[in-house]
Amino acid sequence: MLYLRDELKLFSADRRVNSMLHIAPEWTLRKPLLKCGLETYITGNLDPWLSDVSLDITDIPYPNKSFDLLMANHVLEHVPDDTKAMSEIRRVLKPGGHAILQVPLTYIREKTIEDKDALSWTDAERETTFGQRDHVRIYAFADYKRRLSDAGLTVNAIDWTTCSFRQAEKAVLNPNERLIVGTK
Repeated sequence: MLYLRDELKLFSADRRVNSMLHIAPEWTLRKPLLKCGLETYITGNLDPWLSDVSLDITDIPYPNKSFDLLMANHVLEHVPDDTKAMSEIRRVLKPGGHAILQVPLTYIREKTIEDKDALSWTDAERETTFGQRDHVRIYAFADYKRRLSDAGLTVNAIDWTTCSFRQAEKAVLNPNERLIVGTK
């Protein structure tokens, strides 16, 4: 929210964003985003009752260059074909558009922990390996940035401890976590 407010100016007249696709929308963010005056704000989810449209992130049903901003927090670790999802994200972003793409990250490994067949595992096996029963990977920080870059996004990993966001300390942000933003 701080990035949306302070960097993208989403809640002010001089906003840098007019259209947004919010995948797997967080309810705490959805309410203020609905009120911020965007020309287009669409929520999408595999489960249609949780959003405006039923949407598969590996096959986004919108034309090329449709959105200034795409937000999909804690989504890609659930998607078996994350390469296809990242390609779709880039495709629907307008030139200069931003994608906020938070995922669980490990900073101590060089390589992402994953298995393309993980959906055939038991819930207990996935929970033990990936930390949650519906995950198929845990991204390594450097590897995640490389994958997004390979998809054609310029990656910015924002360090909360050095950011200019007002109230960053008051928001009790984890100083070890980075905000991952890809730009087309």
